[in-house]
Amino acid sequence: MAPPLLTCGLYLFGTTLLLPGTILLLPTGPPGCEVTAIVFLIAACTTLTIAALIDLAEAGSQVPRPPMLVPVCMVLGGVFFLAGAVLYWPAWAGGSLAGSSWTVARFGTWVFRTGTCAYLVGSFACVPALVAGTTQPKPTNARESARYGLGGIASYIVGAMLYFAGGVLSECGMGPTGAWLWVIGSGWFVLGAFLLLLSAGVPPTKLDEERPLLGAEAHGAIGS
Repeated sequence: MAPPLLTCGLYLFGTTLLLPGTILLLPTGPPGCEVTAIVFLIAACTTLTIAALIDLAEAGSQVPRPPMLVPVCMVLGGVFFLAGAVLYWPAWAGGSLAGSSWTVARFGTWVFRTGTCAYLVGSFACVPALVAGTTQPKPTNARESARYGLGGIASYIVGAMLYFAGGVLSECGMGPTGAWLWVIGSGWFVLGAFLLLLSAGVPPTKLDEERPLLGAEAHGAIGS
């Protein structure tokens, strides 16, 4: 069973790698750094996918098995982000896709967009359990954990929506603005991962253990 701090730490490391990758892709970034930027993005998305696969494997081994929507969506989000990053590789990004008017990079943007939708679905699916965890009648560590978790998921949602908007703007002739939205969205992802790491680090109290369902919702809904 993977420690929650391990997977949350991987999410934080992966989202942190998104920042230099997106910054280097800005129009104001240093010239000739496209390959370095994509390497950062591939490393980031690989780390996020590994973290999500660990969560999926852990959820699948639990008895009784918890709802699988969240871990499955997080895996899909990581896989689509990784595929999109690979499609941005400069050697083929500008090439035509199967003889069509689409470039490989434009298709990669749509792959990223699909991954964003997967992350959004998984994030929104976490919200009800985390909200329930924050409204416990008595103060417990599970409630504190749920508050951190809710803040983390909210940050993920903001980041995903900024990524989605950035992709749309890039296809509407507003590439520089879209690139900046990706940088800002990466910042929100880092904040979300940090809050989820804080959430996973809150130990359960005796009262939490007496209410195992709510404790599981507060801690497990964030994919930890």
